[in-house]
Amino acid sequence: LSLAATLDTSTPGASSEIDLQLEAYDPLETSPNDSHTSPLRITGQGHISGPLDPAMLAGQGQFAISYTGKELGRTELTLKNGILKADFADTSRPSGASSGISAALKLYLSGTTRNSLNFSMTEVPLSQLLPAASCGLIDLSADYEFDLAAPYRGDGRLEVRRFEAGCTPYVMSLMKPVSASVKNGSTTLREVRFMERNSIFDMLGEVSLEKGFDLKVKGEVSLNSLLALAPSLDDLSGEMRLAADLRGPLNKPEVQGQAILEDTRFSMEAGNLEAAGISGKLVLSGSQVQLEDISGKINNGEFTLSGNVAPFEPASSGLQLSLRGVSLEPSNNVNMLFSGELFLEPAADTAAITGTVNIDSGEFNQNIDLGTVVGTLFDQILSARKQRSASSTLPPMILDISVSATNGLYVFTNW
Repeated sequence: LSLAATLDTSTPGASSEIDLQLEAYDPLETSPNDSHTSPLRITGQGHISGPLDPAMLAGQGQFAISYTGKELGRTELTLKNGILKADFADTSRPSGASSGISAALKLYLSGTTRNSLNFSMTEVPLSQLLPAASCGLIDLSADYEFDLAAPYRGDGRLEVRRFEAGCTPYVMSLMKPVSASVKNGSTTLREVRFMERNSIFDMLGEVSLEKGFDLKVKGEVSLNSLLALAPSLDDLSGEMRLAADLRGPLNKPEVQGQAILEDTRFSMEAGNLEAAGISGKLVLSGSQVQLEDISGKINNGEFTLSGNVAPFEPASSGLQLSLRGVSLEPSNNVNMLFSGELFLEPAADTAAITGTVNIDSGEFNQNIDLGTVVGTLFDQILSARKQRSASSTLPPMILDISVSATNGLYVFTNW
């Protein structure tokens, strides 16, 4: 946020000039040192001129609003006769489409008239707000009136007509529309229920612009309905029982409670992974998630996972993974059986993965000729380039893993 101004305060009625510029500005940031930044950003510029009297200033501006790095739309600002108007246009929707996000803000810079904000999301795809969500939509509207001296203590109404998350047939949806009044900047939610054919999820409590969240969440969730949020997985099933409280500011709420996993399974074809019979407990505490007694089977072997995860500060996470008798086929002609202990260790700047891996047994099958050798060499060079390109998007990480093979490694070839 930057301001450049030429002000004349000595001559009555003299004109002044003010230039405003925003570059990736986070409007929800509570302090310059706040590490929990929101995914909302505003970029643009505006110009105001006239005598230093709110009723006589005039100006205009254009601002782009983005969320999680993707532009949601653009806002046109006009200031005239002491009234500031901001109209938001959704640039992501096709021209003439009825769906999308719209908003209109009107501020009265002088007098006692209350200011107003009208906001709506009409059949907006959930992926527009959560890029990882491939299915789902939101349909809601809100009207809000407030005084400039206390913008977080206004009154209005919230209407949530439709909410869906997940892909057919595993769609978690709002059981019935929600209509709630907003008084003194707060709204109370009662009997808000989400349902999927094998899941039920209840939420109640209060949401305040000034104080943030104070909600209770409880229910049983079929993990099938969360598959859309994990695009790297080809299959996900099982049950999760959740009981938690969500409290704190809107831009960095904290969760207290626990989630119990039962008979969870998943598969990832790209990584040649298949896991089943996963059970355990996740303890939610503030900004930390404690993993307790997470265990199951993976690729015909067994694993246990424990530790803590810090979603807002991944570098402070610490995990321990134990593997026993896990089979892996990194390519069609290689298969191996291995065990090991791996640790993700918290660090101030760069996380580190340490531990030991033992190859219990392994086989390599390949008929080799000169063409195969040359072809394999080029494949390795190209794949290395691709790997370097892909890994460039990952955060820096230190690897300190010891690999051993106590039993036989067999190579089968035509030589």
